[in-house]
Order: sequence, then structure tokens, then C-alpha cells
Amino acid sequence: MTTNLLRTNADAFLPVKFGESAWYQHVPFAYWLIEQMKPKSFMELGVHNGVSYFAFCEAARQLNLNSKFIAVDNWVGDTQAGLFDTSVFNNFVLNHKEYENFSTFMKSNFKEALSKIEDNSIELIHIDGFHSYNQVKNDFNLAFEKVNKENGIILLHDVNEYQITFGVNEFFSELEIKFRTFKFNHGHGLGVVLIGSNIDPNLIEILVTDNTELKNGFRKYFEVLGQRCELYVSNIQLKEIMIEQKNLLHQNTKKIEDLLKNNDAIKIESEKQIYQLTNSISWRLTQPLRYLKRILK
Repeated sequence: MTTNLLRTNADAFLPVKFGESAWYQHVPFAYWLIEQMKPKSFMELGVHNGVSYFAFCEAARQLNLNSKFIAVDNWVGDTQAGLFDTSVFNNFVLNHKEYENFSTFMKSNFKEALSKIEDNSIELIHIDGFHSYNQVKNDFNLAFEKVNKENGIILLHDVNEYQITFGVNEFFSELEIKFRTFKFNHGHGLGVVLIGSNIDPNLIEILVTDNTELKNGFRKYFEVLGQRCELYVSNIQLKEIMIEQKNLLHQNTKKIEDLLKNNDAIKIESEKQIYQLTNSISWRLTQPLRYLKRILK
């Protein structure tokens, strides 16, 4: 690998926000790309919980970049990702507060949001919306109008996903003929499409090289980092589950203890009432009648 790549801090970069996401394995590459490009503008189309978006944001913050970031989503969901309840958007807004000095968001469909963005103005765009062939093609065409033609790059997630309703892989195969591209196969696949005519030579050297060994080494490097990143998240989620189960067990134990205490109190009260009854004057006076009744039976 090149000296430039070896200087990266991507191997130490881990997610800062968590949630359901298929993007964890690309978080280290997000840092590397922000570190190499230092984009003045970034846009994500399809945000969901914000795992990928906040990875890009955190990279920009750690690198002290003077950038403007935009997140676009309707936060309603779809038939592939499932429908969202309001908590998904509310959690995103809460997490977004940390980055409000350079980031904003638009709760909108892509076409409406992009109509408000100046053409040729965004240096890095990540597309992760509905994954049918027609939709991703439409999203790419919309994004292409907005991406900077000097140094712009477009990312497409799920280029190595082959579910029947997914068509990103097919569309990316068409882009490989028209543009300079790079493809990661791990983490459902991430496609890198180099749009700009004047992209940093360091990026060109790695992403558009004819050196197969270098390409495969680069892929493997981020595959290993990505797998470590996902294991890190899984470990945190497992700990959270264990804490939740421990708290639930404690709550149930407390309920059982309270129930037993309540039963003991009922038993004591019953014994007290029985004692008072059996020792009452009327009980003793009617004892002969009870005895006679037993004999007659």
C-alpha cells in the first residue's frame, strides 16, 4: 500500500452512534475517504438511524474540517428497510445536535430536497435509499446534477447485494463502463464512482490503479477493519442486552419478594382473625351446639 494510506487513522476510527444498520463495516473507509478528500460539502441520501451519516460527520469533526453536511430522508421507511415509527427520526434529531455547527438535515423525498441544492456544488454524495434498479438509477441521476464535476465522488451502498428486489448491483455494473469506479464486496458492498475530472492523485493511485495486488490489498485492509468495527458494535449491543436482562431479572426478583411478603402478611392476618374468632365468647358458648351437630351427622 502507498505511504499515504499507511498514514491514515482509519484503523482507529470506530462508530460513535449506534442503531440498526448494514453499514458498520464501511465506517473505517468513511473516515479514510473524508481524510483524503477533505470535502467542503457532503450529502447523504437515505439516512435511517444515521449510523453512516454520523460516521462521516464524526470524521469531519475529528479532522477539524470546514465543511457543510446535509442529510436527506423522509424518515418514513419503505418495504425494504421497513416502516419507521417516530422514534427513529426523534433519535436522529437528538444525535444530530452534536454536529449542528456544520450539519443540517432535510425531512423530504430526494427529488424535492435536491431541487433546493445548487447544481455542481456537492463534493461527496452517499446514496442509500430504496434499492430497486429504477429507483437507484433515478437517485444517481438526481445526485449527478448536484455533484461537483471537478473533484466529486458518489458512493452507492449495497452494490454486492442480490436480493430479488435489489438492483444496485446491476446499475453499478453499468456505471463501471461509463466511469472510473472502485468496489468493496464486504458489508453488502460499497461502490465508489469517481465523477470529477480533477480528483486528488492519491485517490486515483489507489482506487483506479491497474495494480491488482494493490487493489486487493486495499479491499482486504478495509474488510478487516470493517469486520473489527462490526464486532465492536456487536460487543456493545451484547453488553446492553446483558444489562437489560440483568435489570429485568432484578425487577422480577423484586416482584416475587414483594409477593411473598404480601402472602406472609395475609397469612399472619388470617391466623390473627382465626385466633380472635376461636377465642371469642360466642365461639366458646356455641361449642356444645357444634359438637351435637357433628354427632347428628
